[in-house]
Amino acid sequence: MHTSRFGRGVVLQPVLTSTKHKTENHDAVTDVESVAVWNEENEELTIFAVNRNLEDNVCFEVDLRGMEGYFIKEHIIVTGPDLKATNSSVTQSVFPKKSKKFKQDGGRLESILEKASWNVLRFEKKNV
Repeated sequence: MHTSRFGRGVVLQPVLTSTKHKTENHDAVTDVESVAVWNEENEELTIFAVNRNLEDNVCFEVDLRGMEGYFIKEHIIVTGPDLKATNSSVTQSVFPKKSKKFKQDGGRLESILEKASWNVLRFEKKNV
């Protein structure tokens, strides 16, 4: 839903440096995978990021100096303790929520990506 709704525009390939973790089958799996989409018409930037680390949160830093005037609008996160959880007509245990675990200072943003989480960071251009 998030990629369909907010993933409209030009895909930007981020320069990404990530910590790594070991899995049962692999020695060095990057904790974070990310892609960004810039919607010039709506003056919006959206970053989709997944923290694949099942045990640790990750500090996610974004350099926005190339996107002057863009400020974070919202950080949407989907996470939970049970990776196999599903929703039904009776219970809803998997749902997006808003995160306030970010701070933006000028052209830099720091956000916490919770362990095993899907993240949508939405930015809008503000004329200041």
